[in-house]
Amino acid sequence: MRRLLPRLALTAALLAGVLIGAPVYATAATPSQVIDGAVTVMHTNDIHGSYKYSYNASKGTGTIGFDGLAVLYSAQNNAPDFLLDAGDTFHGQSFATMSEGKSIAELMNTFYANGYDATTPGNHDWSYGADKLRTMAGNGATSTPFAMLCANATSSNGVWSSSITKTLNRTWKDSEDSSTFDYKIKVGVVGAMDESLGSSLRADLVAGTSFSGAADAINAEAKRLREDEGCNVIVCIAHALNAKAFAAQLNGVDALVAGHEHINLDENVTGADGKPVRVVEAGSAFAEVGLLSIPYEYDTKGTETTNDDIVTVSASDGAETLYAAKDVNDLLADPDKGAFYQNQLDEVRNKIKPLDDAFESESNKVLGTSATDYFYGEDAAGTHGWEMVRTTDLRPSKAGDTAKAQTIGHVICGSYLNLTGADLAIENAGGIRGGIAAGDVTAGNVIAISPYGNTVETWTMSGADFLAALEHSLQISDDCNDSYELQQAYVAAGHTEQEAQDKYKWRDDSGSVLSFGGINVTIDWTQSEGKRIVSATLTKDDSTLDPAKTYTVATNNYIITNTTDFPTFANATKHTEWGTCEAALRALIGQNGWESKMASLAGAISFGSAAVDPTPTPAPTPKPSPKTDTTTTKVIAKKTTGKLAATGDRALAAVGACLIAGIVIIILGIIWKRRR
Repeated sequence: MRRLLPRLALTAALLAGVLIGAPVYATAATPSQVIDGAVTVMHTNDIHGSYKYSYNASKGTGTIGFDGLAVLYSAQNNAPDFLLDAGDTFHGQSFATMSEGKSIAELMNTFYANGYDATTPGNHDWSYGADKLRTMAGNGATSTPFAMLCANATSSNGVWSSSITKTLNRTWKDSEDSSTFDYKIKVGVVGAMDESLGSSLRADLVAGTSFSGAADAINAEAKRLREDEGCNVIVCIAHALNAKAFAAQLNGVDALVAGHEHINLDENVTGADGKPVRVVEAGSAFAEVGLLSIPYEYDTKGTETTNDDIVTVSASDGAETLYAAKDVNDLLADPDKGAFYQNQLDEVRNKIKPLDDAFESESNKVLGTSATDYFYGEDAAGTHGWEMVRTTDLRPSKAGDTAKAQTIGHVICGSYLNLTGADLAIENAGGIRGGIAAGDVTAGNVIAISPYGNTVETWTMSGADFLAALEHSLQISDDCNDSYELQQAYVAAGHTEQEAQDKYKWRDDSGSVLSFGGINVTIDWTQSEGKRIVSATLTKDDSTLDPAKTYTVATNNYIITNTTDFPTFANATKHTEWGTCEAALRALIGQNGWESKMASLAGAISFGSAAVDPTPTPAPTPKPSPKTDTTTTKVIAKKTTGKLAATGDRALAAVGACLIAGIVIIILGIIWKRRR
């Protein structure tokens, strides 16, 4: 009946027009029923400098990139209303860091249509400093740059934007008589970064910038957008430690596009106002892109005026679609529209090319020179590099060696120490992907060593926890070395490398073997786990590593969170986030005399024995002097409290005690026999 009323009214109007001779146009109408519609948001997060489409058909995985995003964008029946990003965007891959994020910002502005509408900072995005981040949106040849939103950031050097608004023009069309009705939906987008993430940023990078409570800032801005700006829909973009917990604190927000957790998320969470908040997140590294549809109902109340119209948002009934690189591949292979999509891809590739050329030019620049080979493996070609950093880099190079030459692991750890001033440093074998040959060292060489975009962080932990991690790492390495020797013997017998690795498999955690720096370490490979480290002294002051003392440890952001292989890392406390691992290497190698500095910071590995002769010749033991007795007591005390000292004294004492006891028993036996 409700749908019949406008048609009766239209018929009456036409009849009246005929009777009085006035013109009537059947092109507009005021629908008496509620209009169903949706606001669509295409979104990314944590791309970490990834930028170009690639797809591995055999694995079914890949990177969407900005060119692949253009394909997905153009494949929608209606262009998405918003393109939003939730942070950790401008920092990570060397393509981004070499230009301090400007290459990514330019693509965000110009890659397709009008580019992104807005982003919010992630914790890694501050690595170039607050001022450069705040003005990042200005990079790119476009009159409508994306907005950098951080409602809870206050800076003495400039103003951070809190939100943007966009009015969407909509037209309702009657499916039967083609009459139409025009109306508007106003959407507000507010952004912020979890204030707890700001506490771990380097102080010099955020000097003059402070962070208030993110949820409170968003709620206040959402209220202003509704009451003062007349927004019907509120979307929040936030970089948050826990997206669902964060959403539960929000008031007046319909949807949260989140970042930081590197997960795929699509859930409804009850907000602080008791209303549902749709929470979405799209993985990381441009492996996924999300498309969120936020439904609404527009009620005209049957009147022509829009003053009394009501918009009701039901985000909990929305739909999230998650796209991957395979979806881009499928569109490119489409028999009907594949050529069109390929054209979209190529257009963005043409915009990427000059940025790639600039990156290649920077990669070829010489940072410094090296007098020594720090190979990733046995030779300049990196033969067995993957295996060597897990095994022989921690062992004597040949029989009889008592010390190990500096390795690529020492170079990496030395760069972390140079950057941070920490006491100790670690790098896992899986994070090392290249080496340095004697001669010129280019930026490209450094990128090959550390290609993942991981960042350097400093953590505090006890000496005991650090030693426990090193001891377990040596056990992993020892098991890997056993596998490696068996593999090489199998290859020597005529089998392929792959056949050898299939037969004598690596430990699943082989990539967790640690290179370490900041200490001179003596290792006894004849001992079992927990007893291999004979001594460890800090390069800073030659002091013995104290299990009871707290130290600052520089590490990549990946391995320190591996509490499965290294349970004692769970006791560590995060202190500060620094730049990328490859940036730390660039900073070190760019210094004059960098190798000497690296060696003094990183320390060295030597090999020795912790044991004494297990079968000493019995001899009368003279009564020790008070001084000797005191010294012996101190050494034993160090052992029993876990301090690093030579071992074997107990074995000698035990043998002596057994000999004396045996002699006493023999004498007693003789006396007993004579008495009988």
